[in-house]
Amino acid sequence: MAHRLTRHLVLVGMTASGKTSVANEIARRLNVARLDTDDIVQIIDGRSVRDIFAEDGESKFRQIESQALMSALSRPEPSVIAVAAGAVTVESNREQLGDAAIAGRADIVWLRCDVNALLPRVVAEGHRPLLDNDAADTLQAMATTRTPLYEAVATHAVDTQGHDVARVAELVIELVNESMKG
Repeated sequence: MAHRLTRHLVLVGMTASGKTSVANEIARRLNVARLDTDDIVQIIDGRSVRDIFAEDGESKFRQIESQALMSALSRPEPSVIAVAAGAVTVESNREQLGDAAIAGRADIVWLRCDVNALLPRVVAEGHRPLLDNDAADTLQAMATTRTPLYEAVATHAVDTQGHDVARVAELVIELVNESMKG
């Protein structure tokens, strides 16, 4: 297991794929900072993600989210960064992620999970503005649109299905350790 990160470890993936939970676990194990773009959005704007969506719409949220991602990736000390699921839909965010990976400042890990496994989690959590109406169809449409985008930005992928948070964290750390050797 890694004793330290030498670059950011960025987690991307669908809504409810476990990015925040896995980021928390990895950060705890490696004793590094954990950042979440949704948290940074709230710090920048002073409102919850839901309130930004309700009051100003998705476009405004995506603008703030881009600032949050830039802020996280520009930190000098390596951190574990959980990126909001829809961030990859914005071209400049994909470019930021790609640039960080190419420059050796970040490993981008896609947490893959089947939509059928995500749906019960989304319904149970109930705090996702884009899924308020017809979560199943919306989630499937999002997966169709976003899967190629996650594939494009990711330097690694981990299948999360059938694994608990601790095991996914372990798999991510193993992958990143291997990439640091190579």
